[in-house]
Amino acid sequence: PVIRYDGLGGALIAWQDARFGGHYGIFAQGIDKVGSPMWTSNGYPVCTVGTQAQNPTITDDARGGAIIAWEDLRNGNSDIYIQNIDNGGVTVWTANGVAVCTVTNDQVKPTIMSDTLGGAYIAWQDSRFGNNDIFAQYIDGNGLNLWSSGGIALCTASLSQINPQSAGINLPNFTWTDSRNGVSDIYAQGADALG
Repeated sequence: PVIRYDGLGGALIAWQDARFGGHYGIFAQGIDKVGSPMWTSNGYPVCTVGTQAQNPTITDDARGGAIIAWEDLRNGNSDIYIQNIDNGGVTVWTANGVAVCTVTNDQVKPTIMSDTLGGAYIAWQDSRFGNNDIFAQYIDGNGLNLWSSGGIALCTASLSQINPQSAGINLPNFTWTDSRNGVSDIYAQGADALG
């Protein structure tokens, strides 16, 4: 499970769930400030496409709901999808999620942060060029990709860049583990609203 403060004294939680057997889906739940579940009993189904959906990450949507991103294998390789659940526990965007990045090879380990306007910034580990790089995308409150199709490159240095993390207020900062110098170092990059 992953958890994030909801800004109202409660929490937003997401997890991968095999309740339908054979594959994982993504489920989420809001918990109010007294510890009571706010949405569908046993969690709201965020993604149940029938193929593997895993490793969710979650942030608030600044409206009492949640934005969840995850790794999704519906296209045969691992891609990044995203969904907004409103404060009543109802899907806001396209059923089973909006595609953030579906380019060749695998996109994994998403990290997400709210833009405080109903949208989110997402970064992930991306092997479209053969080795692992870090890419990012900005999704607005309507579920639209605002930066370049497939995301913008935060780092495409030699060797591998892995395990991105995000933080910030309004605008994102990203960090990752980077082996361009032959050892594991830590690098960071900010991104503005224009990508």
